[in-house]
Amino acid sequence: MAVELAILLSFLLLAGLGIADLWLLCHRASIVQQCAISGAAAGVAAGPSAIQPAVNETANQDNPDAAWVDRLVPTPIASWAPGQDGNGFSYLDVTVTYTPDGSVFAYKSTGVQPIRRTVRMMLPP
Repeated sequence: MAVELAILLSFLLLAGLGIADLWLLCHRASIVQQCAISGAAAGVAAGPSAIQPAVNETANQDNPDAAWVDRLVPTPIASWAPGQDGNGFSYLDVTVTYTPDGSVFAYKSTGVQPIRRTVRMMLPP
């Protein structure tokens, strides 16, 4: 009975860690999306120099009161490109790239795929 319980509990623990890892990945992806949205809004409102500071603020880099799960470490990288659509309207594409530092319980980077989110905002005429 004790052997079966030990095997069952080890599988339950492994499943729980996998679920926590998946949740953290989804949570980080939503923060990266918010970073792209705030970076694009700042770029349209204040110019391209405001994009990376807005991304850093959304990623809670300088907020000591933010929970550990709400901070993106290392800092996401923002890139931007202006453009014009087929109708002649100008837009700003902001792409935020975040490379996670591994899984929740990893002690070193595992070389995982980066999370990229792109937001396009139209510029005022």
